[in-house]
Amino acid sequence: MLVELDAHCQHVNDGCGRCKCDDYGISEAILNRKVEAIVNEYNELLATQLENQKLYFETLLQEVQEETEREVSGAVQRAVTQKLLKLQAKLDRCVKEKKFLHDISTMVSSTHP
Repeated sequence: MLVELDAHCQHVNDGCGRCKCDDYGISEAILNRKVEAIVNEYNELLATQLENQKLYFETLLQEVQEETEREVSGAVQRAVTQKLLKLQAKLDRCVKEKKFLHDISTMVSSTHP
């Protein structure tokens, strides 16, 4: 069997004529551009996802910091209030003792001119 091929085609062992593309370099360039576009799209998607995760965790961290500040502020407020109550009780005892001593002093002064 005789097969006639154009100048652009080559004969393959199975008897079929297949055209060999002279534009192999162009096809490879197109494929490379497609792969590069996919890689760029993936990188953009990845960068977007990472930025979203960064924002999420920064927000989460901010919430934890605010909650910690509220808890610390509340603990400080309770400690200050407790200390104030103790000091007020001590002041009340001192005022009462002063009045008692003043009353004794007044009685002693009035009985011993």
